[in-house]
Amino acid sequence: MLKTQVGDQWWLVQQPDHARVSGYLAAHWGNTHGFAQPGHFADAVDPHWLRQEVVHAIAEHDNGWWEWEATPEFDSSDTLPLNLPDTARNQKDAGLERWRIGVPRFADEHPLIALLISLHAYWLYAFAFDDIADQDDALRHPLFGQIGNVDQLVADRSLTRSFLDVQHAIQIGLRQKLEQTAEGADAIRDAHLLPHLRLLQTMDALSLLLCGGGQQTTELPDVPRQNWQDRVTIHWRAQDERQIICDPYPFDTDPLDVFVPVRTVSDPITPGIQPITRLHTTPLKAIRFVLSSHALAL
Repeated sequence: MLKTQVGDQWWLVQQPDHARVSGYLAAHWGNTHGFAQPGHFADAVDPHWLRQEVVHAIAEHDNGWWEWEATPEFDSSDTLPLNLPDTARNQKDAGLERWRIGVPRFADEHPLIALLISLHAYWLYAFAFDDIADQDDALRHPLFGQIGNVDQLVADRSLTRSFLDVQHAIQIGLRQKLEQTAEGADAIRDAHLLPHLRLLQTMDALSLLLCGGGQQTTELPDVPRQNWQDRVTIHWRAQDERQIICDPYPFDTDPLDVFVPVRTVSDPITPGIQPITRLHTTPLKAIRFVLSSHALAL
């Protein structure tokens, strides 16, 4: 659960809903102004299949949270579901367990999806360990990857290092499976895999910004434009409460409406009502944001 205080309200967004917003953004990624669509960062055996798998992977990158969201833990101080960072404080490998569930869910039928999710998890934590070789700064998560931020994600260094070793082994197996088909072997070439992984990280970051109210001003570095060698920094700026300006603008529609499924709670503690009941009596709203290349009169 993503739990953010926005003004005088708490915004509650389920992890899989956040991921679906990421997938929506990925499906609209690419335009005639220099940004390639997923599947088109290099010549591809089957670019339409590749685009489909990448968008699907981005939309399902947090699928491992379904089970937790079905039976969430609640914070006794406000009777709301635990926020994402708080789950690790209660159970040191709680966040890692979500990846252990989510990665294999697609491994049999969609190994590229499983590989991208595993790589996303791997590089989320890897920069906390100086001895992991071949670290590429371009794969630091746009929001969490910087020194200081990434350390906060690691609740237990031993557990996390073991998790990374297991994921690396899983990735080898998934690569071997993908090599058995022409389109799969093509998809794991660095010319495709690196920009698609970075796209997942970027869509994750953009969706997290929206789920947190969208009011932050930030920069997202190393975003692939035409190919992996052609990377730019996207500047994210709130024009008003619900309008975001992206520069340069990467989407196929300008402006682009984005709807985020949110439960909003003004008074966290409701006497006499059990937390799970109160959660389900709170209506799910679709909060509209507008992404654009320039200021609009809305």
